[in-house]
Amino acid sequence: MACGRPVIGHPSAPLPEYIVNEESGSLVPPGDRARLARAMIRLSDPGLAHKMGRAGAERASKLLNWELAAARVLALYEEASTRRGYLPSAQGAWA
Repeated sequence: MACGRPVIGHPSAPLPEYIVNEESGSLVPPGDRARLARAMIRLSDPGLAHKMGRAGAERASKLLNWELAAARVLALYEEASTRRGYLPSAQGAWA
């Protein structure tokens, strides 16, 4: 997606959060060979492939970047430390 190419994935987490079916790629259930074949044939249309690739690149730039990833990891650590009662003090030592 980030490279501007449409993608084909399966509809289980976390892919549906990133791939918008028929907009930035196609979501195909595992084992559904007929739908996979149809998705691949659809992407042989250069205009559709370009449109979906562009939409995927835009989506990836918004959802898949290092700043967002770092913020999510930090939030996860903060939530975990709060649940266990381990909050860092102002000096960096554990309370």
